Amino acid sequence: MSAGLNIDWGDLDSYIGEYHFNCITGEVSIIGASDEMNEGLRSRSKTLSEEELREYLKDAVEFTNIKKTPVTSENYADYRKPTQPMPKHCYGTAYGQREQKKIEQRLKDYYLDHSMTKEELKKFFKDRCKDMRVVMAQERRTTGTDPEHNRQIILDAYETFRRANSVMANLACDKEGEKLARENGWKEGENKDWVYYNADFYYESEELRKIFQEAAGEIAEEWKCGEVDTSERDTDSLLSYSSSFHQVWKNGSENGARICSMIDMSEEPPEGFYLFFRTSMEKDAHVGSLQAGVGEKIKIREKITFDVFGIFDQHPQFYHLSDFLKNSDNDDSGFRKYAENFDIFTRYYGTVQMRK
Repeated sequence: MSAGLNIDWGDLDSYIGEYHFNCITGEVSIIGASDEMNEGLRSRSKTLSEEELREYLKDAVEFTNIKKTPVTSENYADYRKPTQPMPKHCYGTAYGQREQKKIEQRLKDYYLDHSMTKEELKKFFKDRCKDMRVVMAQERRTTGTDPEHNRQIILDAYETFRRANSVMANLACDKEGEKLARENGWKEGENKDWVYYNADFYYESEELRKIFQEAAGEIAEEWKCGEVDTSERDTDSLLSYSSSFHQVWKNGSENGARICSMIDMSEEPPEGFYLFFRTSMEKDAHVGSLQAGVGEKIKIREKITFDVFGIFDQHPQFYHLSDFLKNSDNDDSGFRKYAENFDIFTRYYGTVQMRK
């Protein structure tokens, strides 16, 4: 808050994070904040008396949970100088972690309920950038106008959205796969002994990734901080195994269920491609239920007997998905080629491979 300082406000965009009181309308707002953050502030301010509001704006701690930074200079230019460095990652701070949960929930709602349009998600991305810049300015980590700091804020947001997008797309894919799992004997609450892949979720996640890239570019242009290269945040630098839909899926199938492997994550599937595979114990045999196809057309439907412990020669523990394709099957959908990208095996085999 700038109480007691003699300031020529001029361009308000130069004062990111400061509190602005409109003497005509009586409304208070935070310069540079999203509508969501300002609505929260106004809602809070309506419950206060004039004296309480004045004190609230002076301290300005309740809305953003930020500790008050004492004013050490009567010169506003000095007062605006950062007193601490930017965090290594904006979403690693206490405020950032709360924002991360909000992002994850919003993307989860999108995939499971389609409760937001893609344009609304783009605005949501920009709002997260705006509010993070406000918080960084109020914590005196940045002036709010430093190009390098603003690029970090945008790229940290992109990385967080990209990661949540990959995870929540996989969550929705699994949710859809539960129907096939139940049809093949799995009961809700049991350990997940199946995998389900649907290319529709891959393409949906890639479309959202492009929307977040566009949003990052647009807000960088708005903030005049130069171009942002989102590709540098598409790698899995934090070892979260979530740089893409395929990476999350591969990690879950190989290290979670441990019964299926995707060979090349970079290969794009034919539209409509799907795969379901479950292993289950039936008396003395280890039986796998396999179904794969494109759209409504089922290309593979097999019951597979495995040698679960590798002690019988007649039943292997490992198959290529393409082993179950018929040579006479004419295919112009790309299914045959993409089927070569998957291997299926027993959980015992997968566990041994994981521990190597």
